[in-house]
Amino acid sequence: MAALLLAAACAEKEPLAREDTAQTLEDFSMMQSVSGRKAWALSAPKAHLMSAGSALLSKPRIELYRNGKVTSTAEGDEAIVREGSQDFMLRGGVKIFSPSEKATLTTDRLRYVAKTSRFQTDSEVTLVRPGAVLKGKGLDADSSLSEIRIRQMETKLSR
Repeated sequence: MAALLLAAACAEKEPLAREDTAQTLEDFSMMQSVSGRKAWALSAPKAHLMSAGSALLSKPRIELYRNGKVTSTAEGDEAIVREGSQDFMLRGGVKIFSPSEKATLTTDRLRYVAKTSRFQTDSEVTLVRPGAVLKGKGLDADSSLSEIRIRQMETKLSR
């Protein structure tokens, strides 16, 4: 359990099966800090801890922080948390909201890479910002959604 609290990671190629569940926790939460400052906080109504040290979280909510302020909030149907890293994978109905950018990103699969504080996916994405809707396939973005690269992009501007 202590190893799980120190680690969160993901691998897109390796889905977890609930049949491997060693333990189930309700009202699960964990926090990652860097140099005494909160980096992210994760909560889920249910966490299935796997025998290999990974976890499958149901309906997770993740808040990402920079300088003590929330940069974005991420939600999805489930998250994969793996031992040995500080990354995580969100799957199914993924939605990210950035209050500073007033932007909402939706996709079906999104990885967070803690080392670079970036979101990545090869899936279709939709980004809604005031006055614009951007769609594409593939994304690399910082945690506040202020620096975004969308591949195969289609843009729709409104007044």
